[in-house]
Amino acid sequence: MKATPIIVLSLASAISVSAFAAQQLPTPNLPDYMAQQPPKAPLNERVKDAFGFLHNFYITGRGGMTRVSTDIENTSQTPGNIPAAPLTNNEISESTSAYGIAIGRAFTVLGPISRLEVDYLYAGDADYNANPAQNLGAQDLKSTLQTNTVLFKIYHDFDFDSPVIPYIFAGVGLSVNKTDGTTTEAGVTKSAGETTTGLAWGLGAGVRLRFLKRLYADVGYQFASLGKAEWTLQPSGNLPQSLEADAIYQNTVTGGLTFQFS
Repeated sequence: MKATPIIVLSLASAISVSAFAAQQLPTPNLPDYMAQQPPKAPLNERVKDAFGFLHNFYITGRGGMTRVSTDIENTSQTPGNIPAAPLTNNEISESTSAYGIAIGRAFTVLGPISRLEVDYLYAGDADYNANPAQNLGAQDLKSTLQTNTVLFKIYHDFDFDSPVIPYIFAGVGLSVNKTDGTTTEAGVTKSAGETTTGLAWGLGAGVRLRFLKRLYADVGYQFASLGKAEWTLQPSGNLPQSLEADAIYQNTVTGGLTFQFS
């Protein structure tokens, strides 16, 4: 019975020595892959963080039909500056395909401005043929007119907390109008094409339909003025011969799909 205090004292000493030794030993450095990692965020939150800079940006693809119309003048030089001969065909009024792409951003703090957008639209070949090009002339003209338009647009959306969202817009930018064709006179064929760049503007309206959280269907109408186009005919002697469309107008109806990033 008298040995009990000695045993207790020995146990206490052993525990103290073990605790002291544990304090003196360095903590092992574990490799990163063995260290405890914080739990990962859900996949949708990680994607949102990665593409956060695209917040409220969207991309739209669209396609449809456009009606191209313009009046054409004979701007050829003549001896003594007498009026140039009338044209046998002095207008274009053609329907053709149109398609394009737009990138924009939606806003909630710009008052009546709901969206800002950069829009590109290509309109395919509209035929312009004149045989002969000028009354009493001998040149036959066969050609097409293409337009490439980039507009910076401002939108106002009438959002009534409904999946159907009417909108109106106005835009201004540049149009590259390209004529491509040939003239033929006395068996000699030459190019008649020219490329002209000028100011363009447009007005329009449409309806968006939200059918998924970030996906919209779109149907819209646009009226646009695209500047001028030119054709170069074969010269008459030393005098250049040319035609000009002073103002090209488009009436365009398109349908499209829009994906908004967040």
